[in-house]
Amino acid sequence: MKKPIHQQLTLPFAQTIIIFLIMVFVLLDLKSGAMKFQWSEIFAAFQHPESTSIPAIAIMQVRLPMVIIAMLAGSGLAVSGLLLQSVTQNPLACPSLSGIEYATAFSVILCYMLDPEISRAAIMMIALSGGILTYLLVQWIAKRTGASSAGITLIGVAFNSLYYSAIQAILIAFPYQSQAILYDLNGSLIGVTLADIQFIILPYLLLITGVLLLSKRMDLLDMDDAHATALGLNIRKYRSIMLGVAILLSTLITSLVGPLLFFGLAVPHLVRPFARGTQAVWCCAILGALLLLIAAYVTQMLAPQTPPPIGLVMLLMIAPILIVIIQRYRSYDEN
Repeated sequence: MKKPIHQQLTLPFAQTIIIFLIMVFVLLDLKSGAMKFQWSEIFAAFQHPESTSIPAIAIMQVRLPMVIIAMLAGSGLAVSGLLLQSVTQNPLACPSLSGIEYATAFSVILCYMLDPEISRAAIMMIALSGGILTYLLVQWIAKRTGASSAGITLIGVAFNSLYYSAIQAILIAFPYQSQAILYDLNGSLIGVTLADIQFIILPYLLLITGVLLLSKRMDLLDMDDAHATALGLNIRKYRSIMLGVAILLSTLITSLVGPLLFFGLAVPHLVRPFARGTQAVWCCAILGALLLLIAAYVTQMLAPQTPPPIGLVMLLMIAPILIVIIQRYRSYDEN
């Protein structure tokens, strides 16, 4: 059924506004911070990135990586949350409530505690393994117990509690590193370098491209197995691929910036009423990027010298959204 003309025009207009705001907050994030620079100094830094001047070093080596990773993390986690909700048909599914984020964070923290000189590649591989194994274990327990969608969420929360307790034990065992661990545990863009971004950008682009190519058939996820089989569709294979992409995206981002709790839950719920399929993926990506850029700007405004973890600011921003989601599904039961 063809959409009304006003709906066809509203979505592209909203996307244009979001992209415009992304460009605005990219510039604001580059300008804000402990050191204040003129716009001319920012543009000069991009014209001469190899310059050894203070503005060029601060912008190209500190602020630019933060801006890029904010966009990558925001879009990646939002798309991951959308895929998890679509594949599992669970409106509460997200990396935060599936045990994935804390499993990845625990793996990264444990790596640093055991070997501070460990390479980024090794950390990424261990983090990916931790996140994937945890999600598979959650699904195995859910299958053995016959848990519903809400039950699967509770199992994921249980694993989050387990990993959170393990992280607290590490904090007690290594008190001198506890401050840095606590900061990273709440989501942080501080310390991300262009080398880190270069390491993850290729797998990130491959995963996002794969999602966009597969999203044309995302409506098939609403079909049950019997109906899909009758139509000759291998829906299980499609779900497995989309699920794998969602887990890889969330673990990839979390291994670099730490957990951003409930971010992947809230953003898809903002998009779902207005977009489906490829449009939903695209809207989640740009809206997620915008929200994290705004959060990064707010942290710089609150405390330029020692900005708070971006995850805490983000939680304050999306708290009203989470309340609306809870109200919408307050009557959701295990049947």
